[in-house]
Amino acid sequence: MKREELLGSPEHWLLKMQLELYEMVSQYQRDHERSAPQMAELLAMQPHRLDQVLRAEYNPQLKKLSEMALKLGKVPVLRFLDLEEVLALDQRDASTDETGLPRARTLEVKFSALEQKKPTPKFLLDFDNETPAPDEADPD
Repeated sequence: MKREELLGSPEHWLLKMQLELYEMVSQYQRDHERSAPQMAELLAMQPHRLDQVLRAEYNPQLKKLSEMALKLGKVPVLRFLDLEEVLALDQRDASTDETGLPRARTLEVKFSALEQKKPTPKFLLDFDNETPAPDEADPD
């Protein structure tokens, strides 16, 4: 499959969201030392649904996704970008995440220009927090 086909595939984006949901839930579970039954209770879901989340197979409604994120201390963000712009940015930016998408931190400023010239938000929209934001960087 060519890169353009991958980035234009609904399955790619669904899997990316499912992986982000998995990472958010499993990270919270590790950080707070919660068992699977405790997590299911916290998220108000049946244990088999939590199992789907932890296998990156759960496809929740937007309301349930919002409820889950908020219970874990996160804020869900949904935005739509022009596919042609994403493809162009992908070609220019060699820094990609594990799914092959250009890293959100690298593209945050570029994507903000696509959002009707709105100013770039001070917070970052990804859940992984693997590198500090520019205003959080050490002064050294």
